Amino acid sequence: DVAGGLSPTQMVTDGSKVVFTASDAASGDQLWSSDGTATGTAMLTSTGGSSGSDAYSLTVSGGLVYFTSLTNAGDFQVFQSDGTTAGTVKDTSLATGSTNVPGNLAAAGTSLVFTAPGASLWKWTP
Repeated sequence: DVAGGLSPTQMVTDGSKVVFTASDAASGDQLWSSDGTATGTAMLTSTGGSSGSDAYSLTVSGGLVYFTSLTNAGDFQVFQSDGTTAGTVKDTSLATGSTNVPGNLAAAGTSLVFTAPGASLWKWTP
């Protein structure tokens, strides 16, 4: 069991690692990555308090994993991850609040297309 008893969901791969969501008692639902070994399995996000980040809509584009997540400020934003903790960062600063979640993430070449609150279409290119 390389995930230490976690129950991974929403698994995607960035080519070298598997990125997934999982929940533990201390951190709630967070984003994790694994290279297939116990020592290579680590939590990437630590947001949202004990209830977790509520990360979802994992989408791979240009070798990066994009996802929506609850921030420590209590709003939902789009994040990207290269499979490392240091490389997991917030990409957007949308006026979403705690109930309007960016969604419909889709890869478009090396860009990400998604809908934001009000269903407007956005394009993010790193």
